[in-house]
Amino acid sequence: MRIERVCLRDFLAVGGQCVEVGGPTLLYGPNGAGKSSLILGVAALLYAISGGVLRGLVPDNLALWVRRGAEAGAVEAVVDGRRYRLEIGRDTSVWVDNEKQGYPPFKLIEARVAYVGPCTAAWESWRFHLCEGADLEVEDPEDAEWLRRVGAVAGVEDVYGGRVKVGGRWIDVQTLAYGYRRALAMLIAARRADVLLVEAFEAGLHYDLAVDLIQVLKETSALVIAESHLMATLKAALDAGWRVYYVDGGVFHPIKDVFDVAKYAERERLAYAAISRT
Repeated sequence: MRIERVCLRDFLAVGGQCVEVGGPTLLYGPNGAGKSSLILGVAALLYAISGGVLRGLVPDNLALWVRRGAEAGAVEAVVDGRRYRLEIGRDTSVWVDNEKQGYPPFKLIEARVAYVGPCTAAWESWRFHLCEGADLEVEDPEDAEWLRRVGAVAGVEDVYGGRVKVGGRWIDVQTLAYGYRRALAMLIAARRADVLLVEAFEAGLHYDLAVDLIQVLKETSALVIAESHLMATLKAALDAGWRVYYVDGGVFHPIKDVFDVAKYAERERLAYAAISRT
């Protein structure tokens, strides 16, 4: 699946922006800047046009995601060459190439969509809690084979019967450290999904694991859109050929080099200045 330009209008923290995607995309910037707005906007649109994928993450009442103070919002994107628009408000509806389809969700496309947040991983009919309960499973033979190929990035040497071999020891997946569980969830989701949406990418991940995951995710067939708060991740994404945006105040600034961040990152500059004075 190919998603190209995504446009948001009065959606969560974004007033009006269009963002070029077309490949793995990293969104970097301060809290409340609009990064999650793009991720959840893509989730809402795919929910509306692919039969309700990620139900539970996307609210039944989509008007809850209209920007505060606005009467209506919209998400639009080109998906596999066709233009889809989700109009949200009093008359919530889906439009395809400027033809109104009616109230969503519709099964207009086949889409396998996965989401990994700080405490939740969800894809197809599966939903795992990565914090309390730690109920991530690795029972699917194809998941296990995939992790044997790429799991070394998360320290995994082998997988068998819902257990992983780490440091020469077999360990139940549910007893792994939180960061390893999240890394495995991302790897499994990337194998299963056409689109992988990740909030708080580095949650629980030491920077070396985050950097290594960036390279592995680039090599999967899934379109990955991830939110980041770590400069090392941003640098790794640039090196791996990801699209990178600095997001602040609902505005998405393309980043081609780590030094581009200095043009926009006033908050980071002040934070580093405060640290250097102590």
